[in-house]
Amino acid sequence: MMKISNEDSKITKKDLNKVFWRSFQMEFSWNYERQMNMAYTYAMIPILKKLYKRKDQMADALKRHLEFLIQLLTS
Repeated sequence: MMKISNEDSKITKKDLNKVFWRSFQMEFSWNYERQMNMAYTYAMIPILKKLYKRKDQMADALKRHLEFLIQLLTS
């Protein structure tokens, strides 16, 4: 088993800049059914890659971020 140091999973300013520039896609992906879930998930990929190293964990995180927000608000 490979150990991951804190430095490997530390979120840097470069990662946050990637999220910032990717977030502009939210302007073009608005719809009423899913809101901006595709653009939000696309913007978060650099951070999720740092947090989840295994492919199955990454897939679960992507699915979670694609959920419709209203489901959380109404339950």
